[in-house]
Amino acid sequence: MYLVYNSYPPYGSKNSGDDLICFSLKKLLKDNKGKNINITEINAYDYKEDIDNSNVKAVLSGIRPSIKNTVTHLKKSAILNAVYNNIPTYLNAGWKAFPGSFIQSNKLKLDYEEKRNLWVALSDYKQNSVIACRDIYTEHLLVNNGIDCFGTIGDFALFDVDKIEQPLVTPNKIKKIAVSMPHNSRYYNMAIQLANSIKQHLSCEVYITFHGFKGEHYLQEIDNDWYNYGLKFVDLSGGAEKLDFYKQIDAHVGFRLHGNIWFLRNRKPSMLLAEDGRGTGHLATINGLGYPAPPKVAFFASAINPNLKGRSANYFKKCAPPVNKVMNLFIGEIESNYSVTKNALRRIDELYYNKMKKFIDLVP
Repeated sequence: MYLVYNSYPPYGSKNSGDDLICFSLKKLLKDNKGKNINITEINAYDYKEDIDNSNVKAVLSGIRPSIKNTVTHLKKSAILNAVYNNIPTYLNAGWKAFPGSFIQSNKLKLDYEEKRNLWVALSDYKQNSVIACRDIYTEHLLVNNGIDCFGTIGDFALFDVDKIEQPLVTPNKIKKIAVSMPHNSRYYNMAIQLANSIKQHLSCEVYITFHGFKGEHYLQEIDNDWYNYGLKFVDLSGGAEKLDFYKQIDAHVGFRLHGNIWFLRNRKPSMLLAEDGRGTGHLATINGLGYPAPPKVAFFASAINPNLKGRSANYFKKCAPPVNKVMNLFIGEIESNYSVTKNALRRIDELYYNKMKKFIDLVP
């Protein structure tokens, strides 16, 4: 039996992108280990210490390293329990930092207690554990903090074995496009302006998609004027299957990392506006089409103070990239016959064969 820990928050935002990671990992395991293998999925939020580990071949999970003076929301006792019980443990680490600069990935320090109790413990038990990285910036972070790792394998959700090496699916004309809304509501107006600009430039249907549900709060943040643009609003919160809505969509431009990943996984055009290190690290890993949502001055500031947070971070988050620059980048991609996206897909295929598949092969 394989234990797979899922970080999907079932009681909060119900972020469908989080569930896509676990869905993809389970498919990767079955495609490489056999369709009939036994996989037990356990939600990291519901983890109990009394789980019977006697028949567990391996534990697999995504994990977010905590930066010094920050706290992550995921429980990591599940991973420690596996390590201390000598259960083979296979992790895919992914960092988060604002604005997510290359310099930060080389200079930030891990939380001391977590480093000692988790990351060093994993190294001590390394005959039974493998630490891989979701993106190249996370690899920099771990290596520069003295943590041995397998290297960058990419996000689990990037890879569908059935579609590796398949060509990009490009429409003759874009008829439907999705604009995924950001985590940070400070970018909401920019997202709507971008959606309206896309509708005007491309004369297509535009769908505003929400991957996480915020209840009445989310509904209140939708300005009534937004409806006057003729945009369509779609709530995609829930399990990974909710993202199947995108099957009818030709292309994606937006803030959600796993919106971008879903489209690339399915060989469709996508451009990401990276809100933080999760997005910037992903784009750097695949050389993908994208644009940073934080202003350039935030990246300059992070070179002086890598642990950029608090008032400074909130100030920079008030800013947003010019809509016309984002539009010009996307239109340029269309006019080049999606040259950047095609190169990114080739990089994803290389990552699968050279790193992700080898990572999965290590699992007993």
